[in-house]
Amino acid sequence: MTPTAHRDLAARLEAAEGASRELDEAIMHALFDREERHIGAEEEQDDGSWAPVKDRVWVNRTTGKWVSTHALNFTSSLDAALTLLPEGGEWSRHRGANDRMTMAVWAPGMVSIYAQAATPALALAAAALRARAAMMEEQG
Repeated sequence: MTPTAHRDLAARLEAAEGASRELDEAIMHALFDREERHIGAEEEQDDGSWAPVKDRVWVNRTTGKWVSTHALNFTSSLDAALTLLPEGGEWSRHRGANDRMTMAVWAPGMVSIYAQAATPALALAAAALRARAAMMEEQG
């Protein structure tokens, strides 16, 4: 996904009025691949043999490791939104205008990047995606 696409998704998060499974899915699509994988279970076949159960799961593009069977709750959970921080990233919370939350995200060598949204999780996810976009541009 391009830096522009990350910023566009951040803008959608800032415009949202609350948690959104649609936005959670969009974030997962931005960061992970969806693959059919054996999930560890087996089921008995008609002939009495056992076959692996497969499910569509989210997979880390870099490591190839299984991440989750469902989209994480980035838009409703600060814990999930924190996983979006870039490597070595930090964050801080501020009260924004009109009772909106402002979050700042930064990583080593990066200026603070801000986002404002209806909830802390939305604001943190938006700021983290903007920080990822900035890092992508720096890396070329």
